[in-house]
Amino acid sequence: MALDSDGNLIMVGEFRAARDQAPPFDFDPTKGEVLFPTTRWSDAFITKFRPDGRHVWTRVIAGEGEEYALGVAVDRMGDIYVTGAFENNRTYTVDFDPTKGVDRRELVGASDVFITKLRADGSYGWTHTIGAYFFDKGQGVAVNGQGDVFVTGAVGVGRIDFDPEKGEDWKTTSTFTVFVSKFQSDGDYEWTVTNRGEGYAVAATDDGGVVVGGRQDGIFTMRVDAEGGREWSHYLRSDVNSGHARDVAITPDGGVVVSGRMYGTTDFDPGPGVDERTDPGDGGVFVTKYAADGNYLWTYTPGNNEEDASAESIAVGPSGQIFVTGEFSLTMDFDPDGKGDVKYAVGVGDAFVTTLEPDGQYGGWTATCSSSQTVKGYAIAVDKNEDLFFAGYFTRTVDFNPTPGVDWRDAEFHDLFVSRLNCGGCDVLTGHQAVSMPQGVLSRVQTSLRGGRVKVGCAGPSGKESGRSHIRDNGTATLRVRPLQSGHYDCAIRRITGQRGHDVCRGRYSSRSVRVE
Repeated sequence: MALDSDGNLIMVGEFRAARDQAPPFDFDPTKGEVLFPTTRWSDAFITKFRPDGRHVWTRVIAGEGEEYALGVAVDRMGDIYVTGAFENNRTYTVDFDPTKGVDRRELVGASDVFITKLRADGSYGWTHTIGAYFFDKGQGVAVNGQGDVFVTGAVGVGRIDFDPEKGEDWKTTSTFTVFVSKFQSDGDYEWTVTNRGEGYAVAATDDGGVVVGGRQDGIFTMRVDAEGGREWSHYLRSDVNSGHARDVAITPDGGVVVSGRMYGTTDFDPGPGVDERTDPGDGGVFVTKYAADGNYLWTYTPGNNEEDASAESIAVGPSGQIFVTGEFSLTMDFDPDGKGDVKYAVGVGDAFVTTLEPDGQYGGWTATCSSSQTVKGYAIAVDKNEDLFFAGYFTRTVDFNPTPGVDWRDAEFHDLFVSRLNCGGCDVLTGHQAVSMPQGVLSRVQTSLRGGRVKVGCAGPSGKESGRSHIRDNGTATLRVRPLQSGHYDCAIRRITGQRGHDVCRGRYSSRSVRVE
C-alpha cells in the first residue's frame, strides 16, 4: 500500500475464487461495481482510491498460473511501481499490460520476479521480469525523489541475469539470496547487490541510497549507497536462529526503523552493547531503530505472549511519529514499561495499529479489530496530516471502528479491507461518526470531557457549512450540519471547548467522508 502526493491510496495484492463458480470480485467498496472474474488461480491487482475512499480504477494481471503483487511505491508524479511474482509448474506466459495493449512475458523458472510501472491514470508503462530455474520473487519496491526505483526480494540457487534488458549482469547463488536492484524511472537497469537470505522490504534514503530488511537465520538489515556499495549491515540472531524484518522505513532525521517478528531471545544491539529481548511463545512483535550510519538507538517490544504475533508493516509521519500494524493473539500489553495498555484478542488473531514516539516510547494508544476467527493488518501508510490507512484481510464479521462507535463488515470467506483512522492531535477526542440525513449530515462525537461544546465543519458542493452542539455529561454530542446540496462532503471536527469556554482542541480532526443524497 502507498499514498501519492495528493493523498490517493494505491493497494496491491492477489485475489482468487473461494469456491467453484464463485461470483466476480467487486473492487469498488461503495455503491458502484467494478467486477473482475475469479478463478482458482491467484491474480494480481492494483487498485487506486481517492482520499475519501472512492474507487478510481483497478488493473488486474492475470494468466493461467499464480500471479501476485507483493509491493508498491509511488513517485512524485503519481506513477506507480509494483513488484511480485508469477509462477506455475509448467512454462506459461503472462500479459503484464492490464489495459488494451499486450506485453507478454514467459515464465523461466518455477517462479519469476516482475516489476511493472503504471502511470497515475492507470495506463501501462513497462514491465521487467527476472528469473532462473527456481523460486524467485519480488517482495518490496521503493522510489526516491529523483525517480530511481529499488526492488528487493529473493532468488533461488543457480545463475541469474539481473539485467532484464539487452545487457548482462550475472550473479551466481548457492543458497536462497537477497537481492536489491536499481532501475531508472524509464526502466533502464543500473545495478544489483546480493546477499545470503531473503529480502522482504525496501526503503529509499534522501541521499540516493536504499535500506533493505529481511531475514538471514534471523533479523537482517542492510544499507546500500546510490552506486550499489554496501554501507552497513546487521544480523540479529536469536538463540533459536530465527526472526525476520517484515518492513523498514526512514525517519525525518535519516534514521531507519525496522519492524517484524522475533523468536526466542534476541540481542537487538548489533554493536558491543547488549539489549536482549525474549519472546516466550511462537513469535513476537518488535520495532528497532538505527541511526543513518547504522549505530543502534533503541528497540520496542510489547508484552508478547506464548501465542503468535507479528509487526507486518511500519510507517513514519512528518513529525517522526511511528505507526505499526500487525496481528496478535490472546492478550498483549502494548505499554509494558509504562502504565500498561492491555488489549484482548477475540478470535484466533486480531489486527492492531499502535503508535510510538520518535524516541521509541509508547505513543499512548493502540487500536484493534476483532473477529471470531482472523483479522490481520498487512500494510500501513500515513499522510501529511498523520491520518492513517491500514489494510489486510479478515474473516467472519468485524467492527472496524476501534472507538465507541461501530462499523460492522461481513466477509464471505477471506475478504480484503482498507481502513482510515484519524490520529492527529486531540487527546480528548475518542470517536466521530458522520452519516447522511435529508439535506445534511448528522454527526455524533465522543469525547472524554464532561460538558463543553463541539463544532463540526463540512466542505463540499455547498461550500463550507458547520454545526455546533453541547457536550453532555457522558462526553457525547450530536449535531446536524445543514442545509447541504447533494454530493460528497468532507466533515471534520474543527473545535472542542471546555466547560469554561477555553479551547481544548482547535484545528481539523477525525475527518469523515459522507455522501448527501
